Amino acid sequence: MPQDNTERPNPLDVAEQVVKKRGWESERDDDKGALHFVAEGTWIDFRSRFQSIPSLEELSISVGFELRLPDAHLREKVQQLVALINRRLPAGAFNWWEQTDF
Repeated sequence: MPQDNTERPNPLDVAEQVVKKRGWESERDDDKGALHFVAEGTWIDFRSRFQSIPSLEELSISVGFELRLPDAHLREKVQQLVALINRRLPAGAFNWWEQTDF
């Protein structure tokens, strides 16, 4: 990667600005280079983490969510959709759990 003298902003600072602007609950852990946040919705809550890995010039994003589906038919359709998506993913995967207490 070419080197230049341009100072780049800390990616966690940028992510934190976006999270705060959206009004989401967040907590920063500078020791681990991470920003944890929760975005709540009507049917779904996202529990997410940005983690900066400076040695790799990488910003890792992890997202977990709880999807509240009131109808068994909708739950079945979501399970089918998850299976379809996973078959087409070149890397990574989505998982579905019926249980609510981990």
